[in-house]
Amino acid sequence: MNGDLQYWHLVVGATSMLLLGVSFFILRIGLLRPLTISTIRMISQLLILGVVLEYLFETRSWMGTLGFLILMIWAATRESTGRLKYRLQGIRNVVVPLVSLTLAALPYTLMMIFIIFRPTPWYDPALILPVFGMILGNIMNTISLALNQFFHQMNISSAVIEQRLALGHPLDCITASYRLEATRTAMLPILNSMAVTGIVSLPGMMTGQILAGESPEQAVRYQILIWFGIASGAGAACLAALHLALRSISDHRGRPSRIQTQKN
Repeated sequence: MNGDLQYWHLVVGATSMLLLGVSFFILRIGLLRPLTISTIRMISQLLILGVVLEYLFETRSWMGTLGFLILMIWAATRESTGRLKYRLQGIRNVVVPLVSLTLAALPYTLMMIFIIFRPTPWYDPALILPVFGMILGNIMNTISLALNQFFHQMNISSAVIEQRLALGHPLDCITASYRLEATRTAMLPILNSMAVTGIVSLPGMMTGQILAGESPEQAVRYQILIWFGIASGAGAACLAALHLALRSISDHRGRPSRIQTQKN
């Protein structure tokens, strides 16, 4: 590459987003405002992230690394259910994604740190934060898709569910097909991305390492490890989130009465 990226390079790249926004406005799709907000958030968050990571990489503080990991988990928990049309009532809307994200992302990340990479120090933020972020981000999307599909099916099938409950059928059996469909829907983007990796697309971590001068063979090995973590973590998080959601929506009579419509 010829030199570092300058801010005017980003302005040139932003013209594509401007054209997309104009298209949304002309066609009255209704996504101009979300697109604008998401773009502004993405730019501001990444600029701030660059400053924060520079500080963390220089200080290499375990407290700073831990604090940033907690911030990442909190943000992923909030965003995983923040845009759903339907949500769980009260604290359950936080507990379900929080537990699912943490239990799915942390074990594989810790295994990579202590068994595979073994950095010095073990809390090296230059390794932990990018790896954990890639896994966590994909898991967050999977949970969102799974819960959105599950709650949607529960809502449109509410009359059928009430009838079957009145006949004595347990809610677990009634919703088995809904959870199966939600799992398939949530895992489809992960499986599609895995199937075309290396043919249609070059993943971000692999591309970054190649641009930084790493050998393609080593970059491929790192990316395979990351994909193992993404796929296994997404699957585990999806199953955990749906299980916890099913337990959370039931009242003392076993009826799904703890789903509410998200206020826009």
